[in-house]
Amino acid sequence: MLGIQKLWFMLTPTQHRGVIFLFGLMLIGMALEMLGVGLVFPILTLIVKDNIASDYPILEPLLNRLGNPDQGKLVIFAMLAFLGVVLTKVLFLSFLAWQQANFSLKVYTNFSFRLFTLYLRQPYAFHLQRNSAQLIRNAMNQVAGLTGAMDSCMMIATESLVLFGILALMCFVEPV
Repeated sequence: MLGIQKLWFMLTPTQHRGVIFLFGLMLIGMALEMLGVGLVFPILTLIVKDNIASDYPILEPLLNRLGNPDQGKLVIFAMLAFLGVVLTKVLFLSFLAWQQANFSLKVYTNFSFRLFTLYLRQPYAFHLQRNSAQLIRNAMNQVAGLTGAMDSCMMIATESLVLFGILALMCFVEPV
């Protein structure tokens, strides 16, 4: 946890807003994942059950509004709706991955620039005592390692949110 606090301290206020924005996108992604998983059970029920209106009377007004379609039409409609949700989820998760990669690249660029600027502002004696290749390596590789760790944290956060969402959905649907 201390490492995350240090990383947060190293980020600029603009990057703090970017982290909050990414977290919001992760929450939306979690909701889409929950919707995708949550639609599987009703679709399976719709396929297996012959008369859905008699088993689930709460759906009868909806079925009446749709014109009391037969089971085949309901299954086709449900599968098309599921396909729409999956396509939306895939497009959104692709957008999320692009935003995360873009954010990581901006942080990498910012950290490298700040470290390089710090090296340039050092007195001449500092550069006489240090190997320039080591300074360049620090500005490139060490920052890459730091942003790689940040990418891993974002991935863990995303997957943890999805896991939490699916577990919450399972507890809501089948608490026992």
